[in-house]
Amino acid sequence: QSDAYGSLYSALMDWEALWISPFWPPSLAVTALSLGIGVLVALVFAVLERRAQRESVVDDRSEKPAEQGVPGGADAAIGPRRGSAAAHDALGEASNSEIVETSTLMLPDDANPAGNVHGGVILKLADEASWLAAVRHCHRCGSEPVSCGTVRLESVHFKLPVLIGNVLIVRARPVFSSAHSIQVVAEVLREDPIKGTRELSNTAVIWYVGVRVENPVIDRRIQLARVPPVEPSSDRVKILADEAKERYERRRAKDLVRKQDRSSRIDSATLSSDDGTIAPAAARLPRVSSFSNTPQAERHTVDAARVVLSHLVLPSECLPERVIQAGVILKLMDSAAGVCAARHCQSNVVTVSLDAIDFISPIALGDVVHVHARPTFVSTRSMEIRVDVFAEQLAFVARRRSAESHGGASEVVRTNTGLFTFVALDEHHRPAPIPPLVLNSDRERALFEQGRMRYEARKRARQNSKQPPMDA
Repeated sequence: QSDAYGSLYSALMDWEALWISPFWPPSLAVTALSLGIGVLVALVFAVLERRAQRESVVDDRSEKPAEQGVPGGADAAIGPRRGSAAAHDALGEASNSEIVETSTLMLPDDANPAGNVHGGVILKLADEASWLAAVRHCHRCGSEPVSCGTVRLESVHFKLPVLIGNVLIVRARPVFSSAHSIQVVAEVLREDPIKGTRELSNTAVIWYVGVRVENPVIDRRIQLARVPPVEPSSDRVKILADEAKERYERRRAKDLVRKQDRSSRIDSATLSSDDGTIAPAAARLPRVSSFSNTPQAERHTVDAARVVLSHLVLPSECLPERVIQAGVILKLMDSAAGVCAARHCQSNVVTVSLDAIDFISPIALGDVVHVHARPTFVSTRSMEIRVDVFAEQLAFVARRRSAESHGGASEVVRTNTGLFTFVALDEHHRPAPIPPLVLNSDRERALFEQGRMRYEARKRARQNSKQPPMDA
């Protein structure tokens, strides 16, 4: 063994004599090699020290008490532009809390020309966080994989506007579940990242149903799955659960009394008109494009403000089950309603509330969504916009999905209807008067009177609309 080591040492010396000695003296070669190793070691230690400093800063921020009304310090809500989701641990029950919190920085793409963030953007982010909370609950408490589909959004009132540069924070948690449905309450906060203050913008209650992961939609019918029960973890959550159960019972009672119209499929060449009859869809579009040529005296009629928006459902807008996110539909509805309100008011408008919306039929990847918006009621400071959503399944898509079920023909399905309330703002962002709505038919007058009754009901409801916060 000693002879082997001796032979290896002799070979190394011969290699040094052949390659190093002619160019470098042995002492200088060793010195250069030592310096190189020293520099490399120093760089490694510098990187490790820098990483340790960053981790200590993060730990200090997480342990810092609430400052200026922000749980966890002023930097707690700052996160990535999109898709930041984490369990909310401000309740002191991080191990079992089902609260999901998302933080999104509002950029110019999210706002109108006046700098107000679209109500549709807020609703979309609220739906994303609520969907995640519902799915996490099903996975955490259930025994089999279950996804969720949005079926209803309760009335929403926007208390404070969200502006460019604000951080939109959504906190969502499940509060009640039945055999196949689950209710999620979402609080939407706006944060000023400079001042470090948070304020409640609005609260949303969204209903989901459990959906099978395999073959979730067959012939536009959602295949339901069982939802595990929600167990309240505190007295405050128990209050929210009791309120959610009351909503669920009221909804069931209404469904038993009023049979929902299930004959929603109509021919692809027709869409519903104002008077309840069927009118050709192509005949509706010219009235939208001719607004600029409408005489000034006729610009405040229902037809002058009418808007039709068409949109192709893309993969980036769908859930894993290849159906569109409900938040995308809400954003399209708010956009169409906003254009309709702006046409009538000829000024900047903002969404202040929307009534409850039921999602009757799922919209699949490749469908064309048609959003119809028209004014129904106008007061001196607000106006109500009705929005109807139709999903058109193109012929080639229908043949590819199920030739037996659809016969290879196109179809248009009414998916949901919503009522949005807008206010007009002047150049100083203060409420401005709204021009009166010109009514030209008995049907328009009947819808106007129904809108006036809803307007009075909303005024009474706003006086008693306080809901306990989830983290009290």
